[in-house]
Amino acid sequence: DDIKITGDFFSYPEEHIELLEKSLKGTSIQSTALTFRVHEFFMNFPTELYGVDETSLISTILAAK
Repeated sequence: DDIKITGDFFSYPEEHIELLEKSLKGTSIQSTALTFRVHEFFMNFPTELYGVDETSLISTILAAK
């Protein structure tokens, strides 16, 4: 129902992490659905990530469930 993404990483633009959080609300925590939604987000909102990549981000979210 809710998600907060924090950690030892940076994103540019910064506000894209908050947009990602909003886009993930209500998404199934199943690997396929989550992976699709995260990839879709980064395709629509190009974001530079420093200290984490998409795959690690998805793995961490799945591990936190």
